[in-house]
Amino acid sequence: MTRTPSDVYTGLIRTRLSIEIENQISEITGRFSGQTYGGTPLALHLTRFISLFCRLISHLDSRGVAEISDLTEAVDLLDHLASSSKWWVVTRDDPGFTLRPASRDPREFMKGLSSIHLGSDTVSRINNAVERLASFLQEQEIGLPKERTVLCEDVASSWSFLSGMICKGQGNTTTTENDFETAYDFLRVLFFHARQDDYRALTAVRKLGTSPRLPKIASVALSPGFERQLESSPAAGLDNKYGVIQADRIKGIPVAVRAVLTNALRFLVQVQAVKNGMSKVDESSYGSMTKDGLGLLQTIGITPDTFRDERAVGEIFRHLKPANGVSERITHLIRRLETLIVDSTGNRDFLLRYGHLVPRMVALILLVAAATKTDGSDELTDLDVKRGLILITNLLNA
Repeated sequence: MTRTPSDVYTGLIRTRLSIEIENQISEITGRFSGQTYGGTPLALHLTRFISLFCRLISHLDSRGVAEISDLTEAVDLLDHLASSSKWWVVTRDDPGFTLRPASRDPREFMKGLSSIHLGSDTVSRINNAVERLASFLQEQEIGLPKERTVLCEDVASSWSFLSGMICKGQGNTTTTENDFETAYDFLRVLFFHARQDDYRALTAVRKLGTSPRLPKIASVALSPGFERQLESSPAAGLDNKYGVIQADRIKGIPVAVRAVLTNALRFLVQVQAVKNGMSKVDESSYGSMTKDGLGLLQTIGITPDTFRDERAVGEIFRHLKPANGVSERITHLIRRLETLIVDSTGNRDFLLRYGHLVPRMVALILLVAAATKTDGSDELTDLDVKRGLILITNLLNA
């Protein structure tokens, strides 16, 4: 999907931030009040960047007034850029963020920008690009003069900030013309090509990996009798029938994820058990709990009857073939979830004790991703996986 510059810039100018959101942005960026970058307070660069993307995300949802959820997604974008590596490697054909695990502390990394020198070549390129942007806005009669000035300041700060982040991320101390070129291209991809779900996924993976419900879900025991019934169930039969084909398609993904249907069902039953206040699901509860577990899918728009129709299930499995590069991104997603879970629980042994948690959760994400495809393609795309991630996060929070 491609958006036109006129549409995006008009949306950025017309979208408003409430006093509440502006105050929250100030509170967030105030933590950096002691640092400067390129002769400008770092807090000002961050304020402009967050404000810009808060408005953009609202515009992508066709709203003229930003909401707190837009601010959350803008801050999660900032956290992603500051905490992970190689985030600038995106293109208009593949604009989605890779959900890598954090490799550094985002706050300390951003504070470190005060030691980065904004090179003269970078400054010159930013000034020239701002002049072109201002001329375009005036020629297209987008916004009032004051509004155009604010937008140009926000974009210029973002170019400057991103150039510094790219420079520091590569271990350098002075930004170059190439850093600006990379920042310029990256911002264009985010403005004109990145999809709503690309932004939403950054928030969804954080919420899912830090959900306080996960330890409770993981600790729900499925009795041996329950497991025996599940392994002899139609769901297991479908996993066995179609999994042979699927196994060759998702190489590189942990084997535990590949029993997609039964592992997804295990996770749904554990979620339902927590809702029911149960710590163990025994054999006698198999029928009611699997029914209620599948019923949870209704909250995200999937009818449970879908999984009782072998033809429909066959179609889902057919769509589980990852497109080129998607298996690697699923692996990154698994590592990202594992890191978030360990950090949020504060227990490095948590996943050793509950090693089934992430595979079951990811199996459900992939199942939902394949079950909700509407683009007509056979392959599972990065955007499909992100949609599944967002829907499962919504299910857990319902």
